[in-house]
Amino acid sequence: MVSSASSPSPRTLVLDNLGEYSVAGNLRLKSISRNAEERVAEFDIRSSSHTQPVKSLSGGNQQKVVLARELSQPLALLLANQPTRGVDVRGHRIPAQPHRRRT
Repeated sequence: MVSSASSPSPRTLVLDNLGEYSVAGNLRLKSISRNAEERVAEFDIRSSSHTQPVKSLSGGNQQKVVLARELSQPLALLLANQPTRGVDVRGHRIPAQPHRRRT
């Protein structure tokens, strides 16, 4: 697994799905940026911008980045051990619906 703690969030959100965001080995930066903006809004990730490094986000927002990344790709099964441990679920709404990939 690639450590993404110091990566800007746009790339962090697509690390596991680069095939969709690259052509001939070149990253499609506009698509990556658009995806990051959509995930930041969808998961209510509090940051100064969608390019803010993940390591500078609060712990709860870092967790939202991980959730956004994992729920933004096709999944046959998502297995989570104690998924709310350490997450302040009071006052925060985590999307409960399965994510539908936008094309």
